[in-house]
Amino acid sequence: MKVFQLAWASMQPESNRKLYKFSGPTEYALQNLENGVIFCQHYSAYNDPFEFWSNIYEGIPDPKVEPERFLAAASAWGFGTKPAEWSYERERRLLVQSDRDDELPILRKYPADAITQIVVGERMPSDYRRRLEAVLSKNYGSVPISTARRSPSTYRLEIE
Repeated sequence: MKVFQLAWASMQPESNRKLYKFSGPTEYALQNLENGVIFCQHYSAYNDPFEFWSNIYEGIPDPKVEPERFLAAASAWGFGTKPAEWSYERERRLLVQSDRDDELPILRKYPADAITQIVVGERMPSDYRRRLEAVLSKNYGSVPISTARRSPSTYRLEIE
């Protein structure tokens, strides 16, 4: 049986097609960045009981045998698995298919030019930021680092 691995990912509106990977300031996050891999957790490891609440079927559905499943896959490829109440997040999931039959996380390689920007929080420890800058400089050239700060007047983040 093939297992679908799931990475926490969010996309901006379709016109921008950017994928965001959220990570805390951990050694694992730095190691993954240094090695050019994205951590993909199995969907069963998420703590939200509605997360990926769906049936998983293997393969591409045959439109003659399973027309409803084929149309659903064709129109919503990417499995919109969260309830409609969360639609304001404009969130998508990155699904990675694996031939493994366990539920362990996988590390998926990506090209160095896939990293176009790093956004850190306003409370990022300065020593961690310096280490992050060193990894970027060594492995990714001049990728900009921006800081997300709370807006002083509205309930928004400002990225500068």
